[in-house]
Amino acid sequence: MQETMVSLFQSGVSTALIVAVPLLIVAWGVSVVVGFVQSLLQLPDPAVSFLPKLAVTAVVFGYISPWVVSRLAGFAAEVLGVAGP
Repeated sequence: MQETMVSLFQSGVSTALIVAVPLLIVAWGVSVVVGFVQSLLQLPDPAVSFLPKLAVTAVVFGYISPWVVSRLAGFAAEVLGVAGP
């Protein structure tokens, strides 16, 4: 039973990382580009960096959401398969 719980925990953490990493990479990339442009144009306003990150991350999430749902559904099926009767 304890091995099963450890296996589910490891699977849950790896699923969370696999789902989150693409969005984090995109947000980081947009931050670098916007920060570079802000430094060139000398615009210290935080809203200038927040809005592009939000918009691009939302678009990327909309694009990869079927993949995210399939990964999470696979994890849910694994959990329910272990917890089933």
